[in-house]
Parts: sequence; structure tokens; C-alpha cells
Amino acid sequence: MRKLAITLAALFVVGCATGPKPPTYKRDYEPVDAKEFKYEDKNIVFTYTPMTFGSSIPFVMTNKTDKPIKVIWDETTFINPSGQSEKVIHEGVRLLDRNAPMVPSMIPPKASLTDSISPTSRVIWSGTSWEHLMICGEQKLIPFTGYEQRDEECIGKTFGLFVTYEVEGKKLNLSQKYKLVGREVAGPVR
Repeated sequence: MRKLAITLAALFVVGCATGPKPPTYKRDYEPVDAKEFKYEDKNIVFTYTPMTFGSSIPFVMTNKTDKPIKVIWDETTFINPSGQSEKVIHEGVRLLDRNAPMVPSMIPPKASLTDSISPTSRVIWSGTSWEHLMICGEQKLIPFTGYEQRDEECIGKTFGLFVTYEVEGKKLNLSQKYKLVGREVAGPVR
């Protein structure tokens, strides 16, 4: 019994020991043809967080009007670095339905929608589970340390969002582009 207790205590101590810390990444982005990561007109304010290392781009869209606004998802796209538009999904869409038509989101008067956009090409079924790939680059699992993100080739590339929304039956569009301009890595990288 004593050997079992010592063995369990040793396993607990080893299990609680901290191993190498995963690397941390800092990325710098610049808006393209804009001063900030924001679009505003008389109807809306659209702010977003540029992203290349995740699989989605978070945003907030605020309705400035006294009328409801619809976000038309089937006419909203992600623009990849090659300039090609890609179908997107947003939060709440079942991954299995990522290629199906999507119901528009309604933004009531003077209210906001907080959501995120993911290119459907970056959400894949591996045969056993759903994988969320980085918008640009790749992620590799390193045992005991976490994930290593390889996206050096993304520096200097431009990405974009093209969002279609409807106000009082009239469809309008906004287009926002951003560029990854720098990347720093701290911590162990193999």
C-alpha cells in the first residue's frame, strides 16, 4: 500500500510539473486604403479585428438607423491573398451546414451584432473531427509545448472582407482590407 501511495504521489508531482512553455506570437497588421480597422457610413459602424492565425475574423456591426438592418450572409465573402472571394460562415451556423444557404442576421435599430466570419475553406472535416485551419499559414502540434504557428509566408499579404447588408430593401456593401506587416515569436520554437 505504501508503494502505491508513493507511486501515486510521484505521478502527481510529475504531472503537475511545468514543462517548456509554448511560443507566443505577436502580429502586426495595417488597414489597406483606410486609417483604421473600421468602416462607417450613415447607416452602420463596422469594426473588426484583423486575423491570420485563427480561423475567423471577429467583428461588431452597429446599426445607426431607426430601421432594422439585415446582414446578407450568402452575399458576404472573404477575400484571400490571391484576390479570390470565398464563401463564409458566421457564428451559430452548424459546421455541417457550412455550404448551405444562410439566413440573414437582423440588427434592430440602434443595436449591434457581434459575430465572426470564417472562410468555409478553412473549416474542414478530417474524417473524425472538424478542423479550424489558420486563415493563412499552418499550425503544428508540438508535444508538451502546444502549437507552433507557421505563417511567415503571410507577411506582406492582403486579406479582405466584403459584407452585404440591407437597409429598407436596398442592398449595400462594405469592403475592408488588411495586411499582415510583421510577426514576432517569443519562446521555444523547433
